Amino acid sequence: MDVRTARSRTRQGTRRAGHGLPRLRITRGLNAREEGQEMTALKARGVRRTFEAELAPVRALRGVDLDVARGEFVALMGPSGCGKSTLLNIFAGLDQADEGEVFVDELQVHDRDENWLAKFRRHHVGIVFQFFNLLEGVSALDNIALPAILGGMRRKAAETRARDLLDLLGLGDRTEEVPSVLSGGQRQRLAIARALVNEPAVLLADEPTGALDSEGGVEILELFRRLHGDGQTILMVTHSADVASGASRVVRMRDGRIIGDDDDGQGNNDDGRAAGVDVMADAPAQTS
Repeated sequence: MDVRTARSRTRQGTRRAGHGLPRLRITRGLNAREEGQEMTALKARGVRRTFEAELAPVRALRGVDLDVARGEFVALMGPSGCGKSTLLNIFAGLDQADEGEVFVDELQVHDRDENWLAKFRRHHVGIVFQFFNLLEGVSALDNIALPAILGGMRRKAAETRARDLLDLLGLGDRTEEVPSVLSGGQRQRLAIARALVNEPAVLLADEPTGALDSEGGVEILELFRRLHGDGQTILMVTHSADVASGASRVVRMRDGRIIGDDDDGQGNNDDGRAAGVDVMADAPAQTS
């Protein structure tokens, strides 16, 4: 079963459940699709973000411009404190830029209130965290189904969708297991399934291999490549050149700015050194 099959099996049930929380409209996106134009899944223009700190303000983003086309798998790579996680959080609607414009799936995300952003996150982005953020004591099935139910899907359709995703991600025999009995790689796959349950336009992953051993990390990267092959747009934050090399495009950041953009998936500096590996200075978590 591929991603498209898993998505299509519950679309009818999802449409019937549409009387719940309203799904956001993408008028410009639909028009562009009909005209056969290339769609921009993520767009940032002049994005700045500063955090107040005890000694001095921390300038996390210093005028970032970035475009990610629909269907791309992009790694956002750089050392800790470079601003990559801050940028991902702004795309996710978890944080707001001080200046600049942000668009996700052709929707304006900047200057929105929290109610709008909550609906936006529910229907347009899937977020994968380094430390999984799963509901402990709740079955794998319910960890996936609950976000869909909150998004307005009927329980039966949500559970069908959850089972399809568990099968797709190799967890079909773990439906009733709770996260604590799963391996790190299995928990991250469960978190990815949860992120995919509402059919997001963009999958945003913040250091998705950071809490895994090397085998688990390879497993997650292979899964991301499969999802990318099925057309899923992915923006993945990482400090590791090895992890970034699994993406189809590598965007490098340092000191709140984009310093390089490689479309060959190699993520190397001009002198051949892997970017982001030799500089791992500690910095406030919100600026990474």
